[in-house]
Amino acid sequence: EHSAGPKVAVSTSSSFHLALTDPLSARMLSAKEPLLAQLGKAVQPPAPQPPPRQRDGEWRCQLRAALTLFASTISGGLVALPAVYQQSAIIPSIGLSLVAVGASALSLYTLALLSDRCGGATSYGEIARRIGGWRVAAGMDLAIGFFLIGVLSGSLIVLRDWIEAVCPRYTFAATAATASLGIFPASLPRSIGWLAHTSLLSTAAFLGMLALLCSLGAVRLSDSTLLSPDGSAAEGVWMPPAFQPRTLGTTFTVLCYAASCQFQLLAVYADLRERRGRLQGAACRTEWVGEVPPTPPTKEAIDKEGGATGSQNRAHIGPAVVVAAAAMLALSVLTGVFGVLAFAPVAIPGNVLRVLSGTPLGGLTHALCAVGVALSSPLMVHPARDCLLGAWRQAAEQGDTQLHWPRPPPAAHAALTAGIVASSLSVALLFDQVMVLISALGSYVLCPLGIGFPGVALLYMDHLKLPSARGCMHEAASPPVSRANRAACIFLVAVAGVTVLTSACNSALAAREGA
Repeated sequence: EHSAGPKVAVSTSSSFHLALTDPLSARMLSAKEPLLAQLGKAVQPPAPQPPPRQRDGEWRCQLRAALTLFASTISGGLVALPAVYQQSAIIPSIGLSLVAVGASALSLYTLALLSDRCGGATSYGEIARRIGGWRVAAGMDLAIGFFLIGVLSGSLIVLRDWIEAVCPRYTFAATAATASLGIFPASLPRSIGWLAHTSLLSTAAFLGMLALLCSLGAVRLSDSTLLSPDGSAAEGVWMPPAFQPRTLGTTFTVLCYAASCQFQLLAVYADLRERRGRLQGAACRTEWVGEVPPTPPTKEAIDKEGGATGSQNRAHIGPAVVVAAAAMLALSVLTGVFGVLAFAPVAIPGNVLRVLSGTPLGGLTHALCAVGVALSSPLMVHPARDCLLGAWRQAAEQGDTQLHWPRPPPAAHAALTAGIVASSLSVALLFDQVMVLISALGSYVLCPLGIGFPGVALLYMDHLKLPSARGCMHEAASPPVSRANRAACIFLVAVAGVTVLTSACNSALAAREGA
């Protein structure tokens, strides 16, 4: 038998230590037990490591989401901003830019709220199925998929115009090669989070384009001799463009088009939820190292914490939406204003950068715009592919929520991606009027679905008191929508309705005058 004296901490290995025990409470060691077994009962596990800096990880997730949303807005609509700023005058156009970007930001937050109320919906189709069934969901996904193919076509038109200015003999071949060897491989990742690097590069390219455009506008404005876009002298004295009320509808449509990223929000929001879940899981694992793992939560606890989790996720997507909206507003206003200042003596065409290639500074500006558009094109392919797959899945399931179709195999995934890129490339090579394409898509597809639908869907779900869990009609109804959210929904519906009505009236008047 050993004496029961105090036991000094003795190191048995590099990571285990004996604890100093009280001699009164120490157990007498028996000679029948192995020494290592007796020592192991007094061994204490190493102290748990401090949890990772979860706050820094969440900050990076928010920045990634903001960059992806901002890069998603970069499309062919940017090159049309100087033309619409010249048509409707600078001050009214800035006011319309505030309204357009504000409506876009409100619709983004409303979509995040709808996603939480629909059990983490990741597409427009899942939200539409809660409201009108699988037929409405399939039609919604199909319409958005074709719309995004048109948006990608507008971006490729900008790329084609730059290639035509650089090497006119090989315009078709070079544009097709860029789409096949650059845009197609970059669009293959299934998760939109993998496109954060292209988002960063496209944002940098467009910031460089904006800096060059601002310097070009400032130089030409301060020059004693006004110059036209081709470098020749322009006649007359510079005058600010006159206000034309009839052009407000077209101007607002183009501004909404240039600030639209609603169809990427749900995928970005799902990626943010997934990354936050991994961060929280890592923090939880470090908390119970060496202890007994906690018991799994009950269903009641999960239901109780579901609303809080949704609120926390929306609290993290909110700053990303604000940052992206501020960047959208700055980019739109600066591009429009300095585009007007640079080319005010002459009528600005729909694609203002197309006439810049005659000068070295203008050619570099056009090149950066083309690079930014090409890098942001995968952000159009990803939601278009998801929407087309969603339409096929809705038609296959026909409302049966028990069926869970697996993801398509890699060959089918690549074939669908190639089909989307090829369709957009065909439209870009055969269609020349980017302004007409932008106006049509913005007026009759983007405003009703991107701005009006989120407000209508949230008001409708709140009116019917639909449950939060998807496909679980026996669950409790969702909490009522707050007054602020209800007012935001009404504002979105009003903006979409007025825009569609104004565009229809302008089209009718133009057709009547043309006849």
